Amino acid sequence: MSEHKAYIKAYMHRGGVMYLSGEKVSYSLLKPSNKAHVIPKGLYRYFKYYWKNIVFLTLGEHNIWDQSSIGGQSRGREIVKHYLSGKSNKEKWKMLIRLEKELKQEYKEWVKNNKNEYKI
Repeated sequence: MSEHKAYIKAYMHRGGVMYLSGEKVSYSLLKPSNKAHVIPKGLYRYFKYYWKNIVFLTLGEHNIWDQSSIGGQSRGREIVKHYLSGKSNKEKWKMLIRLEKELKQEYKEWVKNNKNEYKI
């Protein structure tokens, strides 16, 4: 599957909305900076094109999510600042963190079940 097809599939499954704000957005208006991987595509390469690993975020949200440390501050602190400023919802961030944990577990199981087939 191509990256483009994976983004379209994620867009369809996620109802065409930004993950944290719930704002409806046209696919044609999404920029590369709005397309985020929940777990890093480099470290979890077999889930790079998995629709469940793709969410749509604002540029600010994407920057917070992708960086474990921003200016020496933890991602958690940046998340708190973001929702306290009224730019997002605390529960939505919690959902994203839960999804990250679920995908890491799913990936671990996937690798275990497919290691011979993919020469892992």
